[in-house]
Amino acid sequence: MSYFFNLRYQWSIDPSINLGGVTFCASGLDMESFFRRETIENQTQEKIFDPQLYLIDLDPKNSPVACSRLSSFPWFPASCIEQAELGYREWMKQVKESIEDNWSPELPTDFEEIKERAFKCLEFQIQIGCSILVAPSTLIKNPSTSLDYEMQWIDASLDAYAEIGSDLPIYATLAISDLCLKEKKPFDNPFLELCFDQLSSRPELDGIYFVLERSTPGQKRLINLNTVESILTLAYIFTEKIGFDFFTNYCEEFGFITLGAGGTHFGSDDTVKGRRLHLQDFVERGGGTNYPYIFSLNNFSDFRPITDLQKISDIGFFNSLNIESTRFSNDLIEAIRNKRPVTVPEWQESLNNVGRAKNHYIECLKDQVDSIAEMNLNEKINYIHQMLISAEMRMNYLETRIKDDPLLEDGKHISNWREGFERFIENLEYF
Repeated sequence: MSYFFNLRYQWSIDPSINLGGVTFCASGLDMESFFRRETIENQTQEKIFDPQLYLIDLDPKNSPVACSRLSSFPWFPASCIEQAELGYREWMKQVKESIEDNWSPELPTDFEEIKERAFKCLEFQIQIGCSILVAPSTLIKNPSTSLDYEMQWIDASLDAYAEIGSDLPIYATLAISDLCLKEKKPFDNPFLELCFDQLSSRPELDGIYFVLERSTPGQKRLINLNTVESILTLAYIFTEKIGFDFFTNYCEEFGFITLGAGGTHFGSDDTVKGRRLHLQDFVERGGGTNYPYIFSLNNFSDFRPITDLQKISDIGFFNSLNIESTRFSNDLIEAIRNKRPVTVPEWQESLNNVGRAKNHYIECLKDQVDSIAEMNLNEKINYIHQMLISAEMRMNYLETRIKDDPLLEDGKHISNWREGFERFIENLEYF
């Protein structure tokens, strides 16, 4: 059981953090950079690479950077400019400038061609030292699908995997839009049954790499109750009934809750794009704002490190908040607890001052995962259920007390996470 931090193009993590694993992704860096960066060699944790074939529907006009990076990988059908004698910067400049002409959303249908692309995908993952291989597949947006095309990619990957002769575990990408989950409870959703039937019939697989695509713009948190319960059901059936590993990514810190349903790994990072998969997040908008937030898994929420915590301290609730203190937040926590002015430069609420916040986020999640790693499933269920109940109570209290001057987050998503988890628990006897 591990927490994997999603590494994209910024790899500045405190080297003293003993991470369980890291996740690289195809939209984070072009293929050439993976061979140029010594940082890859220095990652001693478990490594997994997300091929992100499910991003094939991105519009290169609106998402030129992401599409340029994706086009450099041979499992995408884009015709990427050869680097030849060009310097790296000039090459990437030309790739980006020509991406609208060179990008193609049309994937192959011939099995042998799919297998050739899958072979290159798995081969690349081995070359960069991944400890788990991920078979690429496309985004499932229609709950009435037969999954035939997605299974072509999985079968082609398994054939390629056999030819390569690797002994690394291999996971199948299961990329699902929430459109397939949010309208029906899991027991009433034939789409889920199809997923179980199709993937369980491929015993060569070792696990499922699950990603959820959000269809609703502007929604920071996962809030749909059917979606919440469906993800927990997927985690439980695939692990406890089928015997696969289950890796949840881009489901924010709900990934931790899936560990209470049998999930084996989850990935996230401290940014919006690293916490959720929403295609509009890849649209170029001329830069964004990145301010530090202090994350608390005990409250499943982010807080502004000074503005919010001082409000909470002013009403005498800070100690009851039970916010985690890590090596990276000790000084901030102590200053707030002792009602001293916060003079810690690394926690000032200024643009891009996020280094400490990032390291705190990682260590907070890693420590919590380590704390439940030796529990059996029933113990994890009880532990996480109590976490959700306590977090909901605290955030509801704060929302009532500070409603005229609200915090960064109101915590309302926690109620749905708790209710979805309870619905999952109630249905355990029927699985």
